[in-house]
Amino acid sequence: MEDDAISRLNDKQYQFMINHFAKGMTQQEAYLEAGYGAEEGPSAKSAASQLANSEKIQKAVADLDTERFTESTKKIGTLQIANKVKDAIDTLGKIQRGEFDDFNKARVQKESALQLLDRAGITKKQPQTEEGNLSFNFNLSESEAREIEADFADIEDDE
Repeated sequence: MEDDAISRLNDKQYQFMINHFAKGMTQQEAYLEAGYGAEEGPSAKSAASQLANSEKIQKAVADLDTERFTESTKKIGTLQIANKVKDAIDTLGKIQRGEFDDFNKARVQKESALQLLDRAGITKKQPQTEEGNLSFNFNLSESEAREIEADFADIEDDE
């Protein structure tokens, strides 16, 4: 067997990773479906979250080779990722419209949505107006530039 992060997972960890990151199950669903002996509820959610965020699982997800999936698994994963992306965007829209009464809940929902979008490959847009990085593509002649300066000076004089 290859010496990579995936080969170091036990069967339950591997199944959890596939269930959660490829098939799009919630952490708790993936945890229980993988065969971990826990009852549905807060303790299973907590254990699943700890497993999903463990360094071992994170490294395995980074090494995940989509060639290991069958076509049907790939389709299921793609559809579920698309649904999760839609849900994340809907959540961000609700936050923007102020539909959350609890600030902390809105903050957690926002962070979760942004993390999901980031993992789906949708990254934040870089600010266009970073100081020192403004780039104007004007091809003005010297007379046109002076005319604009004169117009601007007239506006300032009127104030």
